[in-house]
Amino acid sequence: MNYVIKYGIIALLLLSTGVQAESIHASAAALTEKARIALSEELKTQYQRLELKAVHQARDSDAELDSFTVDMTLSYPIARRVCVWLDNGEQRIPVWFEVQAWDRVLVAQTRTGADIAIAKDSFVWAERNIAGLKGKPAKQLSDKNWLISSLQSGDILLARQIKAPPQIVAGQSVRVHLQQNRVNLVMDTVALTSGYSGQRINVKNPANQKTLLVQITGSGQAELLS
Repeated sequence: MNYVIKYGIIALLLLSTGVQAESIHASAAALTEKARIALSEELKTQYQRLELKAVHQARDSDAELDSFTVDMTLSYPIARRVCVWLDNGEQRIPVWFEVQAWDRVLVAQTRTGADIAIAKDSFVWAERNIAGLKGKPAKQLSDKNWLISSLQSGDILLARQIKAPPQIVAGQSVRVHLQQNRVNLVMDTVALTSGYSGQRINVKNPANQKTLLVQITGSGQAELLS
């Protein structure tokens, strides 16, 4: 009698365990790994090296693992924390990851001022974690480029911090044109500030040291404003 009861309890335990195992088709670990692999596949071609750490794992699901599709919204550079969604139409499960993404970028070797021509030897290519970087890193550099904003030593150069050189640079000779009575008068002046076509700058007339307001019309050329 005791054997019957003993084996009956064991059978019930096995049956109970089997039912529980069948009810969880996709474990939290399996779902989290599915999300991690999808995120890694999406990012691996954009960066030299990746580290992904799950900070909020998925929960167990009674649905099949293959029933879930992966959905994510990514930016470049990637954010420091990214949410990957697992969706099967009935359940939508978030999985959060901390991301580190290394890439080769241009790094300032010294402090550099704004609105000046870039010296290529002021930057060096280096591998940096750019997750969370506030802008796309510059991918190429030319001596003709100008810096829009100043940089500290160790700063990563961003694409939006580079601009084309101005048509007129402060200290440069500027030929100023003035239309008067159908006659084109020309005078040679010196730019006091830098500027681009269409912008207004001040120039100085070396003949009388007067400061004039002109509008830039091209490289080294401007029109006197009355």
